[in-house]
Amino acid sequence: MKKQYQSLSGSNLRILYVEDDAALAGLLKLQLQQRCGCNIDIASDGERGLAELQYKHYDLAIVDYNLPVLSGLQLIRILKDNGIQTPVVMLTGEGDEEVASASMKAGAVDYLVKDIRGGHVDKLCAAIQWVLREQKIQLKKQKKKFDRKRLAETVFDVIKEGIMVTDAETVIETVNPAFTSITGYTDDEAVGQKPGFLKSDRRDEQLYKRMWQSLEENDCWEGELWNRRKDGEVYLAWMVINAIRDARGVVYRYVGAFSDITERKKDEEKI
Repeated sequence: MKKQYQSLSGSNLRILYVEDDAALAGLLKLQLQQRCGCNIDIASDGERGLAELQYKHYDLAIVDYNLPVLSGLQLIRILKDNGIQTPVVMLTGEGDEEVASASMKAGAVDYLVKDIRGGHVDKLCAAIQWVLREQKIQLKKQKKKFDRKRLAETVFDVIKEGIMVTDAETVIETVNPAFTSITGYTDDEAVGQKPGFLKSDRRDEQLYKRMWQSLEENDCWEGELWNRRKDGEVYLAWMVINAIRDARGVVYRYVGAFSDITERKKDEEKI
């Protein structure tokens, strides 16, 4: 008795079957469509299969080992070398441990031997279900990433501290609403400028030297800075700056958060 597989939701899974035997290709296509409910295209040789995978999106490729023009093994290696990450199941008429090992090393996710009793169809259905599960996992990860991004954007907009983000050359890329509330400068007025446009006459050049030394050595700095609002009023800001590095360790962004502590400082001095 054949195993029953749940049809894929919406039949959105796209599969490419690379097979030079038209009769076998048509039969397997029919079997998989009936049992798995997926969309299947057929490429009659390795070269056509490569072209399809290079220019179209497929969720899974089923590749026959013995193909004209370009063998199944060569096809998998080319896909890997070109960064095409479509999962590939290698299908062959005869079992061979050496070929199986070579296929898996080349990047195939599975290696199946054609079975006249249809056992390989069951295994292909299982492989299709695996792809579907992986897709669901990726969708969950993408949703979590989106939710974190949306949360960060919400915090960026509602936080009371002013925030400015610059590129590696300290050119301002974006500011939040609190930045505008504290400084008087809108996003359009601040973006494209360097933070120095906020400096007041009460600047301490030695402090700025220490600030940059700390950023270079520790990726962060915090302290007091006297800045000037758009209307000319001078205020004391408590500033925290962090350097953001990429995977190579190169700084590609700076993030500064600050609050107006002028009144608090006056109160402390009275005490």
